[in-house]
Amino acid sequence: MRILLTLLLLLIGLVAAPAYATEEPASDEVDMVETFDGAEPAVILEDSGESEPEPAWTFRYLVPTFLAITVLGMGVTGYRWYQLRSKYQVVE
Repeated sequence: MRILLTLLLLLIGLVAAPAYATEEPASDEVDMVETFDGAEPAVILEDSGESEPEPAWTFRYLVPTFLAITVLGMGVTGYRWYQLRSKYQVVE
């Protein structure tokens, strides 16, 4: 029971920790249209709206890796427990 609780807490920690590591977009926007000596730019590009920010690399790569390792570890632990349980008999 302790092992299961430890694995559950580890899984929660691995999922929750990267949530705090997400990058916030910069709040101060820079005006992209600069004029020199009163000259107008040749092409004015307008922002088409808010684009969704890309998740941080830690969230994209580390979280799935840790989840896969956790699931694999739990599977191996369960398999080894089943082998050990079938090997011995409880005497009452």
